[in-house]
Amino acid sequence: MARTRPRSAVLSPRPTSRAASRFGSLRLRRARSPPRRAYRLPKSTAEEQAARAAAIARALINMTWPSAKVIGIAGMVVDIAGALALISSRTVLCDVAAAAEAACAAEAIARVNIEINLAGITDEQASLEMIAETGKAQEIIASAEQLSDTVREQIRA
Repeated sequence: MARTRPRSAVLSPRPTSRAASRFGSLRLRRARSPPRRAYRLPKSTAEEQAARAAAIARALINMTWPSAKVIGIAGMVVDIAGALALISSRTVLCDVAAAAEAACAAEAIARVNIEINLAGITDEQASLEMIAETGKAQEIIASAEQLSDTVREQIRA
């Protein structure tokens, strides 16, 4: 005979599974993220304000770099998908177009994230590097859209 949990346990708002407790742990880690800790630093004196501003800028740079890397990776995915489109059978072309579209979406999200965080980044060198990465974004989007259009034309033919 299988054991079942009482009905009250199923409706309980408390985490009752390992996955739920991991989710709670993830929420706690986010609450303690470097930008949040930096924003909570004291700002009473000019020295504290300068230290707080520097900590916020560092945290934003560290938080934004992964998005900048996503743009480069999305470009590589689109390039690989373009090469695969030339040699793939008709049955694989759908997956090639899907990869290009997914890379385009990831790139667009990364670009928005970078543009939002750029407002708080005071390091001019890091800011310029991030802007350079976002500059590549439009080219990647255009390549992905062109690849998707090409795949659609090949499928219709």
